[in-house]
Amino acid sequence: MTEPAGDGLAVPRAFLRVGGATLARHQLALALALDCQRVICVARDLHPDLIALQHDAEARGAQFHVIRDPRALAALVTAHDDLLVLGEGLFILPDAGARMLDDGAVVVVQPVEAGLAAGFERIDFNRATAGAMRLPGRLAGNLAELPSDCDVFSALTRIALQAGVVSREVPVELRNTRQWRLVRDEGDAHALEEELVRWRLGSDFVPTPGRYLARWGVLAFGPALLHSTSASQVARIASLAGLVLAFGAAWLGAYVTALLLCALAALLHHGATMLKRVERAMLGPDRPTYWREEALGWSIDIV
Repeated sequence: MTEPAGDGLAVPRAFLRVGGATLARHQLALALALDCQRVICVARDLHPDLIALQHDAEARGAQFHVIRDPRALAALVTAHDDLLVLGEGLFILPDAGARMLDDGAVVVVQPVEAGLAAGFERIDFNRATAGAMRLPGRLAGNLAELPSDCDVFSALTRIALQAGVVSREVPVELRNTRQWRLVRDEGDAHALEEELVRWRLGSDFVPTPGRYLARWGVLAFGPALLHSTSASQVARIASLAGLVLAFGAAWLGAYVTALLLCALAALLHHGATMLKRVERAMLGPDRPTYWREEALGWSIDIV
């Protein structure tokens, strides 16, 4: 958490937001999906988002450490540990990352032309890094012999390859669908949100006018909502408010108004469901809310 999010900015790249959560929070979701027990962050300062990340990690049962000197990593990692290393600014959907990193020690790489164009570091003539690797913990001990200002990810990449850790190329479909991406500034974050919403909703035919309008609304306004707050929750609350107003209008005899408000509530309900799909894809499954979605749908039909 040392790279700035663009020229002249003091905010670390790790705290850029994609889908309403920081990149560090997305990486935490991947680490927890791989059953990591400890989270270690290299950071210069205790940023408020870093403190929030610590609370989130500890609430989910993981230990949390912040270090400034990369050599301190050697003291925290034992030879019996598995070490998951994620580059700063890397965005990976949890499912995609788990598929690549769940089979033991590996350095994830990509073709050098695509990697350099996307902002990754060159390894050799043909390969570039892909921002993620899983290593035996004993290799972290080599950091103690390096300068204190060395780049942790670069150093561990070379240590791993020299130690014979296998490399595996990230599939092209993950890079093309933006499931595996390096985010360097606010522009990259906004563009990634738009592309992920379109990818998650797909291009399948939408069978009803209501769902078509809801999908159009999510494509138009979803990225902005995702960037600022819990988009699906906002849409669900708006749908519930429309439902209450529709019931009140019907109670007063304004049946046409009530029907229009019910139609609006239904559109917002469909939009909330679509936004929830995008949020789950980005951050992995959370506490089940299916019964709430079904209850709201039934309530709209009854009113």
